[in-house]
Amino acid sequence: MVLVVWNDRFSTGIPTVDDQHKTLFATVNEFHEGLVAGRAKDQLAVTLASLVDYTVKHFQAEEDFMKRHGFDGLPGHAGEHRLLLEEVSTFKAKWTQDPASVRPMEVARFLGDWLTHHIQQMDFQYAKFLKDKGITV
Repeated sequence: MVLVVWNDRFSTGIPTVDDQHKTLFATVNEFHEGLVAGRAKDQLAVTLASLVDYTVKHFQAEEDFMKRHGFDGLPGHAGEHRLLLEEVSTFKAKWTQDPASVRPMEVARFLGDWLTHHIQQMDFQYAKFLKDKGITV
């Protein structure tokens, strides 16, 4: 059972970014499927570590891309990235200190909601900026 389903409404039109987003969708779904299958403890730790590592790389690639093309919304966009990483780090720290204090299904829903909202609200802004400037990738 998947939590978030990739489809064209999430496509920015930037192939590299879309491929990275698809990987993030798959990671969130892998986490969710692990929860449904009863592998919450193991799945949470592994997925959060994987998500943090991949997300840091993805965010850096996005921010480098925006900087290279002069996107003036970069500071706000980067701020959204930092907020997610802080939230995930908080989940991870709570899990390490007291696993019972973390509700894994809430983490899964939060990640799925954040990802879909961020793509459609924030990422579409810089995709439009690029299209308006005639930049094709």
